[in-house]
Amino acid sequence: MPERYKIFEELDHRGGHVVLKGYDMRAQGYVTLKQLLTREEADSIAEERMILFRSESERLTRMSHPCLILFHTILNNEHGICVITEMLDGISINSLLLRGPVNLHDFLQIAVSSLSAIEYAHQNEVLHRALTAETIKVMRTEDDELDVYVLDLAYEHMTDAGQQSELLRRDDPEALVRQSGAGCCCSSW
Repeated sequence: MPERYKIFEELDHRGGHVVLKGYDMRAQGYVTLKQLLTREEADSIAEERMILFRSESERLTRMSHPCLILFHTILNNEHGICVITEMLDGISINSLLLRGPVNLHDFLQIAVSSLSAIEYAHQNEVLHRALTAETIKVMRTEDDELDVYVLDLAYEHMTDAGQQSELLRRDDPEALVRQSGAGCCCSSW
């Protein structure tokens, strides 16, 4: 990593990709560094795919929403390709649910905040490919409210408008369920 970032610890290691806690010496703040591609993976990608990847990365660094993790930059160095984001404390929704039932007020706060962030991303032609209870983080504030952040870094630009819009049609949510083979988990859309 460049000298700008001091690495403190490994936070996660899934699917061959490492997530690190670091400190940005220039901005004077904690950050998360996530390796998206190893150097070998990055070198094997076709040039047109790398151009698209760079374009998507630039789009993400320009996005700003109170419930969407802040993307700082993308590094492409001898270790591979790494994304730098703000460092957030808190717990995943999954961890919150393991503690017991969530009250209606908190549930609504999580739902509205998460959907607001996803809608903002869609308006900016960015799809979230892996929205799960692990990719949304919550933090309890001093006034007992929840701050909610969508933070998974697995985003994808809507490049094939026809194919993507078929998967995300708001007027026919059951089509998404039918195409995915999943059962519907709610009665209203």
